[in-house]
Amino acid sequence: MNAAIERSHGKVLSDEEVHELKKLYRTIVKALHPDLHPGIDEAKIRLFQNAVTSYENGDLNGLRVIHAMISGPAFSGNEPDAISELIKEKERITGLIQAVRDRIADAKSRYPYTLKPIIQSREKTEARKAELEESIRQLNEKLAAYTERIQAMLR
Repeated sequence: MNAAIERSHGKVLSDEEVHELKKLYRTIVKALHPDLHPGIDEAKIRLFQNAVTSYENGDLNGLRVIHAMISGPAFSGNEPDAISELIKEKERITGLIQAVRDRIADAKSRYPYTLKPIIQSREKTEARKAELEESIRQLNEKLAAYTERIQAMLR
C-alpha cells in the first residue's frame, strides 16, 4: 500500500515517454546485466542497480543519463560532418546535465532540505523552537476559549 501511495505522487509519463523509458531500460540491461556480463566491474554493477531503481521509479531522465554514460560517442570522427555531430552531441549532453541540475534545484527547494540552515545553527534552532512553542501556547489559548464558548452554548 505504501508503495502504491508513493507511486501515485510521481509524475505521469506520456505514452512516448513510457516507450522511451522501456527502450532505454532494455538497452541498459543488455549492456550492464551481471548475468549477461559476468566479468563487469563493481562500478558498472552499481550503474545497473541505479538503472533498475530509475526504471522502477519511472525516472526517465535518470535512465537517459545512464544510457549516455554507457553508450559510445554518437559519431565516428571520420565523417565530413563530424563538427555538426559534435555540436549535436554537446547539445544532447548539455540537455541531460540541465535536467539533472533542475532536479537538484527542485530537491533543494523542498522540505526537508529547506530546514538545513535551521538545523546547522544552534541559535536558529532555538529561535524556531521558541516560535513553535509560542504558536502552541496561542493555539491552546484559542482551544480553551472555544471550548468555553461551546460549554456556554450547551448550558
